[in-house]
Amino acid sequence: TTALQGLSPAQMKALTQEQLNSLTIGQFQSLNNTQISALSAAQVQSLTTTQIASLTTGQMSALTATQLSAMTSEQVAAFEIHNFTRLGAAQLRGLSTDGIRGLTTEQASQLISGQVAGLTTEQIAALEIDDLVRLSTTALKGLSATQVKALTAEQISNLTTEQFQSLSNTQISALSPVQAQSLTTAQITSLTTGQMAALTAAQFTAMSMEQIAAIETKNFVALSSTQIKGLTPQQVGSLTTAQVTALSATQLAAFSTDNIQALTTEQVSLLTSSQVTGLTTEQIAAIEIEDVTVIGIDALRALTTGQIAALTTDQLAAMTAEQLAAVKP
Repeated sequence: TTALQGLSPAQMKALTQEQLNSLTIGQFQSLNNTQISALSAAQVQSLTTTQIASLTTGQMSALTATQLSAMTSEQVAAFEIHNFTRLGAAQLRGLSTDGIRGLTTEQASQLISGQVAGLTTEQIAALEIDDLVRLSTTALKGLSATQVKALTAEQISNLTTEQFQSLSNTQISALSPVQAQSLTTAQITSLTTGQMAALTAAQFTAMSMEQIAAIETKNFVALSSTQIKGLTPQQVGSLTTAQVTALSATQLAAFSTDNIQALTTEQVSLLTSSQVTGLTTEQIAAIEIEDVTVIGIDALRALTTGQIAALTTDQLAAMTAEQLAAVKP
């Protein structure tokens, strides 16, 4: 081993694959950090998994990003955990996408936020599902908005509830509409109030009716007018009884006339006096004829003079005698 330690960087580069592979573990571990970092990418790629697993902590730290980029998935998987955790963000960034796919679930579970933050968007997208779900919530917090956007629909839909709830508001708002569409109903239900507030109108628009229906009532009532405006007519028609009754007057007033018309007869029958009195004159005039007939008497009595004046001839004609008496005492 003493003789080996005397090899210069130039001499190290001259070693053939056969020569490198013939080194015993003892000999390989005797190489100093300078000698290790002198190995070419091709030489590193020729190392056996046994040699990779035997790397000392010092030798591991000496590996360059270029050397790491040459490693196969099998070599990456051979890294001992205690050494893998010592890789710097710059070193990990050197791994190829194949190398990233070579990570074991145990290795993935040991990644820290600083290491995750250093990964490229290509590496993020290359993370195997089994590895992704093993990332700690702390590690996930290291993802930048750009990295979040790089996650595939499959990756996002497989995040555990705990992982999903650990995402910051900034990370949630970074999701593209397509990514938002991939969220499972369980993930939607698990959203915190803060995360719900971070969702954009575009994200809401992209969601399916099942996703919208999965929003917890406590979160639904916290939606802003801007978010409410992102709902499509199809989504409005899928709102649950609990969601409709929880709508504030301000939220309902944010509905477009198309969304007012999208309300089902059953949904309209649930509207309270305070909700109805918050409607604009344009919204009043947009209520469909069959829906007018189910508006409660108390709600009609609460209408303002301006709202009553906005009722169309057809709407008035559809009302029952009791309803007419409520709007024209």
